[in-house]
Amino acid sequence: MGKSKTVFNYLYEGAVSLVKKHTVEIMLAAGIFCIIVGLLLRLITNVYLEFLGEVMFSSGSAILGAGVFAAIMKSWQFTNLFQKHILTVFTDPAELNEIADVSGRWSLLTKSRLKSVLPDFHVQATKKIQEQFFDEELQYHFTDYSHDYDIKVLDDNQISITNKFQAEIIKNLNCPKIEFKQSIRPLNKENKVELISVMINGKKFEITDEHFYMDVEDEGLYWLKIDVSNINGSKFNIVRVIRYSQNLADEPFVHGIISRYIQGGSVRARITEGYNLFFQQFGLGADTDDSIEHYDGYLSWTLAERGDLLLPGQGYMLVITKSII
Repeated sequence: MGKSKTVFNYLYEGAVSLVKKHTVEIMLAAGIFCIIVGLLLRLITNVYLEFLGEVMFSSGSAILGAGVFAAIMKSWQFTNLFQKHILTVFTDPAELNEIADVSGRWSLLTKSRLKSVLPDFHVQATKKIQEQFFDEELQYHFTDYSHDYDIKVLDDNQISITNKFQAEIIKNLNCPKIEFKQSIRPLNKENKVELISVMINGKKFEITDEHFYMDVEDEGLYWLKIDVSNINGSKFNIVRVIRYSQNLADEPFVHGIISRYIQGGSVRARITEGYNLFFQQFGLGADTDDSIEHYDGYLSWTLAERGDLLLPGQGYMLVITKSII
Protein backbone atom coordinates (compact mmCIF):
# COMPACT_ATOMS: atom_id res chain seq x y z
CA MET A 1 0.00 0.00 0.00
CA GLY A 2 1.20 3.51 -0.72
CA LYS A 3 1.84 6.04 1.91
CA SER A 4 -1.15 8.24 2.81
CA LYS A 5 -0.79 11.98 2.39
CA THR A 6 -0.34 14.07 5.49
CA VAL A 7 -1.82 17.48 6.18
CA PHE A 8 1.62 18.90 5.40
CA ASN A 9 1.56 17.33 1.90
CA TYR A 10 -1.83 18.89 1.15
CA LEU A 11 -0.70 22.28 2.40
CA TYR A 12 2.53 22.07 0.35
CA GLU A 13 0.73 21.09 -2.88
CA GLY A 14 -1.88 23.80 -2.33
CA ALA A 15 0.82 26.44 -1.81
CA VAL A 16 2.71 25.35 -4.98
CA SER A 17 -0.51 25.40 -7.01
CA LEU A 18 -1.39 28.86 -5.66
CA VAL A 19 2.08 30.22 -6.49
CA LYS A 20 1.94 28.83 -10.06
CA LYS A 21 -1.51 30.30 -10.60
CA HIS A 22 -0.61 33.76 -9.27
CA THR A 23 3.07 33.97 -10.22
CA VAL A 24 2.72 37.37 -11.89
CA GLU A 25 0.83 38.94 -8.97
CA ILE A 26 3.30 37.52 -6.42
CA MET A 27 6.30 38.81 -8.39
CA LEU A 28 4.79 42.29 -8.72
CA ALA A 29 3.90 42.43 -4.99
CA ALA A 30 7.30 41.04 -3.93
CA GLY A 31 9.13 43.51 -6.19
CA ILE A 32 7.24 46.51 -4.79
CA PHE A 33 7.72 45.25 -1.21
CA CYS A 34 11.50 44.82 -1.66
CA ILE A 35 11.83 48.28 -3.23
CA ILE A 36 9.94 49.95 -0.35
CA VAL A 37 11.89 48.08 2.34
CA GLY A 38 15.14 48.80 0.49
CA LEU A 39 14.40 52.53 0.38
CA LEU A 40 13.57 52.57 4.11
CA LEU A 41 16.74 50.68 5.09
CA ARG A 42 18.87 53.08 3.00
CA LEU A 43 17.61 55.93 5.18
CA ILE A 44 19.07 54.35 8.35
CA THR A 45 22.60 55.46 9.18
CA ASN A 46 24.03 52.00 9.58
CA VAL A 47 26.57 50.49 7.17
CA TYR A 48 25.11 46.99 7.27
CA LEU A 49 21.50 48.13 6.98
CA GLU A 50 22.38 50.53 4.16
CA PHE A 51 24.08 47.66 2.30
CA LEU A 52 21.06 45.44 2.93
CA GLY A 53 18.82 48.26 1.67
CA GLU A 54 20.82 48.48 -1.58
CA VAL A 55 20.50 44.71 -2.07
CA MET A 56 16.77 44.79 -1.33
CA PHE A 57 16.22 47.76 -3.65
CA SER A 58 18.17 46.13 -6.55
CA SER A 59 16.46 42.79 -6.03
CA GLY A 60 13.06 44.46 -5.89
CA SER A 61 13.70 46.28 -9.18
CA ALA A 62 14.73 43.02 -10.87
CA ILE A 63 11.72 41.11 -9.49
CA LEU A 64 9.33 43.91 -10.48
CA GLY A 65 10.78 44.02 -14.05
CA ALA A 66 10.44 40.25 -14.37
CA GLY A 67 6.85 40.47 -13.16
CA VAL A 68 5.98 43.14 -15.72
CA PHE A 69 7.63 41.09 -18.51
CA ALA A 70 5.76 37.97 -17.39
CA ALA A 71 2.49 39.90 -17.40
CA ILE A 72 3.13 41.04 -20.99
CA MET A 73 4.09 37.52 -22.10
CA LYS A 74 0.90 36.08 -20.66
CA SER A 75 -1.36 38.70 -22.21
CA TRP A 76 -3.64 37.54 -25.06
CA GLN A 77 -2.73 40.48 -27.27
CA PHE A 78 1.02 39.76 -27.09
CA THR A 79 0.57 36.03 -27.63
CA ASN A 80 -1.67 36.65 -30.65
CA LEU A 81 0.77 39.18 -32.15
CA PHE A 82 3.75 36.88 -31.57
CA GLN A 83 1.98 33.94 -33.21
CA LYS A 84 1.00 36.11 -36.18
CA HIS A 85 4.58 37.24 -36.81
CA ILE A 86 5.96 33.72 -36.47
CA LEU A 87 3.37 32.51 -39.00
CA THR A 88 4.24 35.36 -41.37
CA VAL A 89 7.95 34.47 -41.21
CA PHE A 90 7.16 31.04 -42.64
CA THR A 91 4.28 31.83 -45.01
CA ASP A 92 4.93 35.31 -46.42
CA PRO A 93 8.23 36.91 -45.35
CA ALA A 94 7.69 39.74 -47.84
CA GLU A 95 5.06 41.09 -45.44
CA LEU A 96 7.84 41.75 -42.92
CA ASN A 97 9.35 44.57 -44.99
CA GLU A 98 8.57 47.01 -42.17
CA ILE A 99 10.53 44.85 -39.71
CA ALA A 100 13.34 43.62 -41.99
CA ASP A 101 14.41 44.67 -45.47
CA VAL A 102 13.96 41.34 -47.27
CA SER A 103 15.20 42.73 -50.58
CA GLY A 104 18.27 44.25 -48.94
CA ARG A 105 19.10 41.03 -47.12
CA TRP A 106 18.71 39.02 -50.36
CA SER A 107 21.12 41.43 -52.07
CA LEU A 108 23.63 41.13 -49.21
CA LEU A 109 23.48 37.34 -49.27
CA THR A 110 23.85 37.18 -53.06
CA LYS A 111 26.87 39.48 -53.05
CA SER A 112 28.43 37.29 -50.38
CA ARG A 113 27.82 34.15 -52.46
CA LEU A 114 29.17 35.73 -55.66
CA LYS A 115 32.21 37.35 -54.07
CA SER A 116 34.29 34.17 -54.25
CA VAL A 117 33.49 33.46 -57.92
CA LEU A 118 33.24 37.05 -59.19
CA PRO A 119 35.59 38.98 -56.89
CA ASP A 120 35.98 42.00 -59.19
CA PHE A 121 32.35 42.60 -60.15
CA HIS A 122 30.08 40.70 -57.73
CA VAL A 123 28.24 43.95 -56.87
CA GLN A 124 27.39 44.57 -60.53
CA ALA A 125 26.34 40.92 -60.99
CA THR A 126 24.00 41.14 -58.00
CA LYS A 127 22.37 44.26 -59.41
CA LYS A 128 21.87 42.65 -62.83
CA ILE A 129 20.32 39.52 -61.29
CA GLN A 130 17.96 41.64 -59.21
CA GLU A 131 16.91 43.71 -62.24
CA GLN A 132 16.40 40.60 -64.37
CA PHE A 133 14.55 38.33 -61.95
CA PHE A 134 13.18 40.51 -59.12
CA ASP A 135 11.55 43.36 -60.99
CA GLU A 136 8.73 44.34 -58.63
CA GLU A 137 7.12 46.44 -61.38
CA LEU A 138 6.21 43.39 -63.49
CA GLN A 139 2.43 43.56 -63.59
CA TYR A 140 1.70 39.99 -64.66
CA HIS A 141 3.13 36.60 -65.62
CA PHE A 142 2.02 33.72 -67.86
CA THR A 143 0.94 30.10 -67.59
CA ASP A 144 0.08 27.76 -70.48
CA TYR A 145 1.98 30.02 -72.86
CA SER A 146 2.13 29.13 -76.58
CA HIS A 147 3.17 30.68 -79.89
CA ASP A 148 1.83 29.27 -83.18
CA TYR A 149 3.51 30.25 -86.46
CA ASP A 150 1.85 29.69 -89.83
CA ILE A 151 4.53 30.46 -92.43
CA LYS A 152 3.66 30.68 -96.13
CA VAL A 153 6.34 31.11 -98.79
CA LEU A 154 5.20 33.52 -101.52
CA ASP A 155 6.82 34.63 -104.77
CA ASP A 156 10.13 36.52 -104.90
CA ASN A 157 11.39 34.97 -101.63
CA GLN A 158 8.71 36.73 -99.60
CA ILE A 159 7.13 34.88 -96.68
CA SER A 160 3.94 35.69 -94.82
CA ILE A 161 3.94 34.86 -91.10
CA THR A 162 0.75 34.60 -89.07
CA ASN A 163 1.59 34.45 -85.38
CA LYS A 164 -0.96 33.38 -82.77
CA PHE A 165 -0.02 34.02 -79.14
CA GLN A 166 -2.14 32.66 -76.29
CA ALA A 167 -1.66 32.33 -72.55
CA GLU A 168 -3.32 32.58 -69.17
CA ILE A 169 -2.26 35.78 -67.46
CA ILE A 170 -1.69 35.88 -63.69
CA LYS A 171 -2.00 39.42 -62.33
CA ASN A 172 0.31 41.00 -59.79
CA LEU A 173 -2.43 42.27 -57.48
CA ASN A 174 0.02 44.65 -55.79
CA CYS A 175 -0.05 46.83 -58.92
CA PRO A 176 -2.87 49.42 -58.96
CA LYS A 177 -2.86 49.45 -62.78
CA ILE A 178 -2.20 46.42 -64.97
CA GLU A 179 -1.55 46.86 -68.68
CA PHE A 180 -1.08 43.94 -71.06
CA LYS A 181 1.80 45.11 -73.25
CA GLN A 182 3.69 43.54 -76.15
CA SER A 183 6.32 44.98 -78.43
CA ILE A 184 6.52 43.64 -81.99
CA ARG A 185 9.46 44.41 -84.21
CA PRO A 186 9.84 42.87 -87.70
CA LEU A 187 13.41 42.14 -88.72
CA ASN A 188 13.03 44.72 -91.48
CA LYS A 189 11.50 47.98 -90.24
CA GLU A 190 9.78 48.45 -93.62
CA ASN A 191 7.71 45.31 -93.08
CA LYS A 192 4.28 46.24 -91.79
CA VAL A 193 2.56 44.43 -88.93
CA GLU A 194 -1.19 43.78 -89.09
CA LEU A 195 -3.14 43.03 -85.93
CA ILE A 196 -5.77 40.43 -86.86
CA SER A 197 -7.60 39.94 -83.54
CA VAL A 198 -7.45 39.96 -79.74
CA MET A 199 -9.64 37.72 -77.58
CA ILE A 200 -9.95 38.10 -73.81
CA ASN A 201 -11.69 35.30 -71.90
CA GLY A 202 -13.16 34.07 -75.18
CA LYS A 203 -14.62 37.45 -76.20
CA LYS A 204 -13.37 39.66 -79.02
CA PHE A 205 -11.72 42.86 -77.84
CA GLU A 206 -12.28 45.94 -80.01
CA ILE A 207 -8.88 47.34 -80.97
CA THR A 208 -8.41 51.06 -81.64
CA ASP A 209 -5.41 53.18 -82.58
CA GLU A 210 -4.94 53.76 -78.86
CA HIS A 211 -4.27 50.06 -78.34
CA PHE A 212 -2.11 49.21 -81.38
CA TYR A 213 0.29 51.65 -83.01
CA MET A 214 3.83 52.22 -84.28
CA ASP A 215 6.31 53.91 -81.97
CA VAL A 216 6.75 57.55 -83.04
CA GLU A 217 10.41 57.60 -82.02
CA ASP A 218 11.40 54.13 -83.22
CA GLU A 219 10.19 53.36 -86.72
CA GLY A 220 9.40 49.68 -87.21
CA LEU A 221 8.56 49.05 -83.55
CA TYR A 222 4.87 48.30 -82.87
CA TRP A 223 3.11 48.37 -79.51
CA LEU A 224 0.02 46.53 -78.31
CA LYS A 225 -1.24 47.96 -75.02
CA ILE A 226 -4.50 47.04 -73.28
CA ASP A 227 -5.56 48.12 -69.79
CA VAL A 228 -6.75 44.92 -68.07
CA SER A 229 -7.03 46.32 -64.53
CA ASN A 230 -10.82 46.03 -64.51
CA ILE A 231 -11.00 42.38 -65.58
CA ASN A 232 -12.44 40.42 -62.66
CA GLY A 233 -10.32 37.82 -60.91
CA SER A 234 -6.61 37.29 -60.58
CA LYS A 235 -6.34 35.36 -63.87
CA PHE A 236 -7.66 35.68 -67.42
CA ASN A 237 -7.01 34.19 -70.86
CA ILE A 238 -5.81 36.16 -73.86
CA VAL A 239 -5.30 35.26 -77.52
CA ARG A 240 -3.56 37.67 -79.93
CA VAL A 241 -3.07 37.12 -83.68
CA ILE A 242 -0.78 39.23 -85.89
CA ARG A 243 0.48 38.94 -89.48
CA TYR A 244 3.59 40.34 -91.13
CA SER A 245 5.95 39.51 -94.00
CA GLN A 246 9.70 39.35 -94.52
CA ASN A 247 12.30 38.42 -97.10
CA LEU A 248 13.41 34.81 -96.85
CA ALA A 249 16.80 35.47 -98.44
CA ASP A 250 17.69 38.20 -95.93
CA GLU A 251 15.75 36.98 -92.87
CA PRO A 252 15.44 33.18 -92.92
CA PHE A 253 14.31 32.92 -89.30
CA VAL A 254 11.80 34.04 -86.67
CA HIS A 255 12.52 34.34 -82.97
CA GLY A 256 10.94 35.10 -79.61
CA ILE A 257 12.45 36.46 -76.40
CA ILE A 258 10.79 35.88 -73.02
CA SER A 259 10.60 38.85 -70.68
CA ARG A 260 8.39 37.39 -67.93
CA TYR A 261 8.09 34.31 -65.77
CA ILE A 262 6.20 31.58 -67.65
CA GLN A 263 4.95 28.32 -66.19
CA GLY A 264 4.59 25.84 -69.01
CA GLY A 265 5.28 26.93 -72.60
CA SER A 266 5.37 25.58 -76.15
CA VAL A 267 5.95 26.66 -79.76
CA ARG A 268 4.18 25.25 -82.81
CA ALA A 269 4.91 26.02 -86.45
CA ARG A 270 4.14 24.90 -89.99
CA ILE A 271 5.52 26.03 -93.33
CA THR A 272 4.80 25.65 -97.05
CA GLU A 273 5.71 22.25 -98.45
CA GLY A 274 9.28 22.10 -99.74
CA TYR A 275 10.75 23.99 -96.76
CA ASN A 276 12.07 22.85 -93.38
CA LEU A 277 12.03 24.38 -89.91
CA PHE A 278 14.83 23.96 -87.37
CA PHE A 279 14.16 24.95 -83.78
CA GLN A 280 16.72 26.17 -81.25
CA GLN A 281 16.07 27.29 -77.68
CA PHE A 282 18.53 29.62 -75.95
CA GLY A 283 19.07 31.10 -72.52
CA LEU A 284 19.52 29.64 -69.02
CA GLY A 285 18.72 25.95 -68.86
CA ALA A 286 17.84 25.72 -72.58
CA ASP A 287 17.03 22.11 -73.45
CA THR A 288 15.30 21.61 -76.78
CA ASP A 289 13.12 18.53 -77.07
CA ASP A 290 12.62 16.66 -80.32
CA SER A 291 9.80 18.07 -82.40
CA ILE A 292 6.45 16.30 -82.54
CA GLU A 293 4.29 16.51 -85.64
CA HIS A 294 0.67 17.44 -85.08
CA TYR A 295 -2.34 17.74 -87.34
CA ASP A 296 -2.33 20.11 -90.30
CA GLY A 297 1.45 19.82 -90.60
CA TYR A 298 2.32 21.67 -87.39
CA LEU A 299 5.53 20.81 -85.57
CA SER A 300 5.60 21.35 -81.80
CA TRP A 301 8.43 22.04 -79.35
CA THR A 302 8.18 22.22 -75.58
CA LEU A 303 9.83 25.24 -73.95
CA ALA A 304 8.82 24.09 -70.46
CA GLU A 305 6.57 21.34 -69.16
CA ARG A 306 3.29 22.40 -67.58
CA GLY A 307 4.75 22.56 -64.06
CA ASP A 308 8.18 23.91 -65.03
CA LEU A 309 9.25 27.54 -65.12
CA LEU A 310 10.79 29.65 -67.89
CA LEU A 311 12.88 32.60 -66.74
CA PRO A 312 13.07 36.12 -68.19
CA GLY A 313 15.85 36.24 -70.77
CA GLN A 314 15.23 32.83 -72.30
CA GLY A 315 14.05 32.52 -75.89
CA TYR A 316 13.93 30.50 -79.08
CA MET A 317 14.63 30.70 -82.82
CA LEU A 318 13.05 29.01 -85.86
CA VAL A 319 15.41 28.74 -88.86
CA ILE A 320 13.91 28.24 -92.33
CA THR A 321 15.69 26.22 -95.02
CA LYS A 322 14.67 24.90 -98.40
CA SER A 323 14.38 21.16 -98.77
CA ILE A 324 17.09 19.59 -100.92
CA ILE A 325 14.78 16.98 -102.36
